[in-house]
Amino acid sequence: MKFGVNMMVWTTRVGRAQEALFARIREWGFDGVEPFLSTDLPEDIPRLRAVLEQNGLERTTCVVLPRDANLVSADAMTRARGVDFLKKCVDRTAELGGRLMCGPLYAGLGVMTGRRRTEDEWKWAVEGLQKAAEHARKQNVTLCPEPLNRFETYFLNTLEDAARFVRDIGAPNVKIHFDTFHSNIEEQHPVESLRSVIGDVGHVHLSENDRGIPGTGHCDWRGI
Repeated sequence: MKFGVNMMVWTTRVGRAQEALFARIREWGFDGVEPFLSTDLPEDIPRLRAVLEQNGLERTTCVVLPRDANLVSADAMTRARGVDFLKKCVDRTAELGGRLMCGPLYAGLGVMTGRRRTEDEWKWAVEGLQKAAEHARKQNVTLCPEPLNRFETYFLNTLEDAARFVRDIGAPNVKIHFDTFHSNIEEQHPVESLRSVIGDVGHVHLSENDRGIPGTGHCDWRGI
């Protein structure tokens, strides 16, 4: 197991201003960093990769689908943009030297329909991730879709559903992204829920129930 720090602790725009910080992150004992990534952020991937390698830091990336690239949209063109967006982010992750891309990779963040998830939406998301995963496999990148709390998405909230989602996609390079903050809201028993799907988990985000420092709130860290 390796430990990294998500750069959104400080900023979503990782660039030259953070270069001095990377040395400190390594001194603190972290193995790597996880920048927020899109089709235009970070701006200078080659320079960022060089600086991270200089500091001995590995990297994963965290990606959020824009609303106009929503894989569960009823509009086919929007879904196609979603697949294209994910493929471009995979390419940029690989260019950065990363081997794992995580986040809510299935729907636009904050998109709400006012109703429950539909069978069509599930099918569209599975098909979209299958296409993205095939592209990612060629780049040796693993995709880890993350279930979020109900205030950020209606599509995927629980680990049980995330496990079914990953299994329906059926790609060896698609795993669950488990986040303690979201599970604290959505799971009646986070530890038992995690244990039941542990074979499908590929990435973990650790923070307290209020997004704070582990150990300062009520998350069951011994169990987790």
